[in-house]
Amino acid sequence: MTESKFPTKIMLLDDFGDEIIYRAACDCCNTEDDVWIDIEYDKSINYVTLLFMTKTHYTYRPWDSTFMEKIRYYGRRTLDAIILLFGGRIELQSTFMMKDKEHINNFSNAINEGHDLILQRHNTPQGKVP
Repeated sequence: MTESKFPTKIMLLDDFGDEIIYRAACDCCNTEDDVWIDIEYDKSINYVTLLFMTKTHYTYRPWDSTFMEKIRYYGRRTLDAIILLFGGRIELQSTFMMKDKEHINNFSNAINEGHDLILQRHNTPQGKVP
């Protein structure tokens, strides 16, 4: 396994040779908001895939919601469940916070590090991105 050079907010979780996985910590300090960065090389098509994974969930804070807001929230949630059931997908969004320059640079550098490691293992020229 390769050692990552990023000591702050970016962790190298696993290195499987053709797949490298990092975890980027969110500045809100909630581990459920962290982003997993999966960089994978597919030999069959000579292609590098970059995948970002995070938990996305409905936000609900009952302590500061009026009765009508609660009704609208549950109505929208029910409608989205029906759309997902019959349509196969819904649109959601999540927030990942990076407030300092070092965190942003480490995030970018982790993607480059993983990409370069995979390309080196497969003798692909650095200038040519599959």
